[in-house]
Amino acid sequence: MSTSGDEQRSLGPAQSVSNEFAFITFTRVLTGNGERLLLESPKRRRRVLLDPVVLDALTCFTPEELSRLVASLDEERSGDGRPIPTEKEA
Repeated sequence: MSTSGDEQRSLGPAQSVSNEFAFITFTRVLTGNGERLLLESPKRRRRVLLDPVVLDALTCFTPEELSRLVASLDEERSGDGRPIPTEKEA
């Protein structure tokens, strides 16, 4: 089945992971460009579709490097407390 435009078809139920700092849901979806992982952060009101190439690239980082990246983003965004607009909102 092909999808067009922004159409997405879920390939399974949404699942979640959380701790005292974050709550994230994730779902495998089929888009017009193939399979993606849809990550959603209700707290930040953000969502992103990640393709296999991006997910594979994440495995190249050490946990320390990823922690530094997250810390730098939190510092950068802490100015006004508003979520960064999604691609469609921008």
